[in-house]
Amino acid sequence: MNIVNILHNKAMDFADEAEITTHKGDKRDAISLYLKAFLLEKEAAMNTPLDYEDKLPRHILIRSAASLAMLSEQFEEAEKLILLGLTSMPPVFIEEELKTLAQEVKQKKRMRKEEHAIHLVGLFTYVNASLNEIKYRVN
Repeated sequence: MNIVNILHNKAMDFADEAEITTHKGDKRDAISLYLKAFLLEKEAAMNTPLDYEDKLPRHILIRSAASLAMLSEQFEEAEKLILLGLTSMPPVFIEEELKTLAQEVKQKKRMRKEEHAIHLVGLFTYVNASLNEIKYRVN
């Protein structure tokens, strides 16, 4: 068994464990496990020789690593891997999957930003940016 197979198999073990952890409701631990899976899968992808006759193994690993990056909330890494996959002339079905994944990453990034947004409703009565103060009255 070569290093790529070992890295990939261990990544899939972490991904399986993350899936179980997700179903148990522990999002933070699941993200940590997906991150471990992503790092191993990315390493496997980068260590896969780019065989000009059979590019499929490398493209499959790149797609998988990008998906794991998204699941571990490493959105910029996912976007980089998607771009790498798309620019290296993948088979048509991988290209379609990478484009779909790109849309999912974009949507999850937007949702993450919205989770951290603060929505204030009312009449602002005082704002001082230098002191980071906002006072408002609820109608």
